[in-house]
Amino acid sequence: MSLLIGSHNKSLTFPQLEGLALRSCNLTEFPEFIKSQNKLTSLHLSNNRIHGLVPNWLWKTTLIWVDLSSNRIDIPNQIAFDDAISSFPMLRWLHLQSCNISTFPAFLKSQESLEDLDLSNNKISGAVPNWQNNFSGSIPDFGGATQLYALKLKDNKLEGKLPRSLANCTMLYAVNLGNNTLHDTFPLWLGKLPGLVVLILRANRFYGPIKYLENNFPKLDVLDIASNNFSGHLSIEFFQATHKLRSLKINGNYLEGKLPRSLANCKKLEVLDLGKNMIHDTFPYW
Repeated sequence: MSLLIGSHNKSLTFPQLEGLALRSCNLTEFPEFIKSQNKLTSLHLSNNRIHGLVPNWLWKTTLIWVDLSSNRIDIPNQIAFDDAISSFPMLRWLHLQSCNISTFPAFLKSQESLEDLDLSNNKISGAVPNWQNNFSGSIPDFGGATQLYALKLKDNKLEGKLPRSLANCTMLYAVNLGNNTLHDTFPLWLGKLPGLVVLILRANRFYGPIKYLENNFPKLDVLDIASNNFSGHLSIEFFQATHKLRSLKINGNYLEGKLPRSLANCKKLEVLDLGKNMIHDTFPYW
């Protein structure tokens, strides 16, 4: 489908919309009629051919859901708002995957209502910025409760350690940081998040043993730490604590020893990949 809405159609008038979805419409620029939309809460322009800098007039303070994925766009470092509001007070859902972005958009640091952030498959490099602390409600410097439940930063060039402030994001449901160059030990401190179900750290540079702390990961369903540098023996207690696992991928590490028999406690396990390690044991008929 090709949709012709551009500068040559400025004479057209549009009603005030609350939702606009123009996915896969072969757009090459942002429709200018959005300038006059003052009630827009949902904006979906993914999978088009839009390129260049996102204009300031596209960013409405009324927005709740925004998806600009799969376009070749640049996000301005700072966004000027006509009404002097410095953030999107209602923004909950922001998807910018596959947009050729090279830095974290600075305006994200003030988004206290953000629930779902997807910056996957971009060119973001460097460390995860310290202002990720703003996603935390219990950090004294920032205050205000976070609603962030999904953090997806896979397929970038992130490096360094995971910001410990993520442990304060108590609403987190899913964390996907796969295919970066993060260099850290296994984040047992995330295990205290009461609702964490999905943790994907594959294809990074995590290292060291996978230790055990009591009452960790009470609801973990998917754990993927494949293709890292984890070493040592698998903890018996770890599998006792994560007995709700449905998918476990720890292939491509340096784990050794025998399989802990406590793995049999994972009654819901559907996917198990232990390949390319140094585990030495008989076939686990148990």
